[in-house]
Amino acid sequence: MPDRRTFETRWPGVYAIGDVTGIPLAMGKPLPKAGIFAHAQAEVVAANIAEEWTGTGARRVFDGHGQCFLETGDGRAGLGAGDFYAEPVPQVRLRQPGRMTHWAKVWFEQVWLRRWQALRNSSRSRPVGIPWCSKCSGAAVYGADAVMPVRPRQVQ
Repeated sequence: MPDRRTFETRWPGVYAIGDVTGIPLAMGKPLPKAGIFAHAQAEVVAANIAEEWTGTGARRVFDGHGQCFLETGDGRAGLGAGDFYAEPVPQVRLRQPGRMTHWAKVWFEQVWLRRWQALRNSSRSRPVGIPWCSKCSGAAVYGADAVMPVRPRQVQ
């Protein structure tokens, strides 16, 4: 099980994020399997790999804040947002299900699907380097569910 703030596993340099993980909350239930959490986890892991390889920047942690849409049927959806790591139970506010929230969910999905498709088309299913880290071109992101660091290239 990875550390719930850094997603480091017991093996050095190996991280687990997204739907492949089971991040337990204080009350015993798992962190929801939602893209917003996978995205935030990937940002933490990528920043920490870059910091480790370059020695610059600050270590980051995931604080448990996030949101996810809840489809309720009949063209309605709610939105749960808050601190999922709060103890003893998550402090999440649920927005009353409605049609506007459903359409916000549809829009949000379309935006992310377009981004993913553009990335997929541009990379042709190859690993995506960390663009803001010149020493980290060896880092690779595969899909939305795993960040797998590999050896950084030697910078001359």
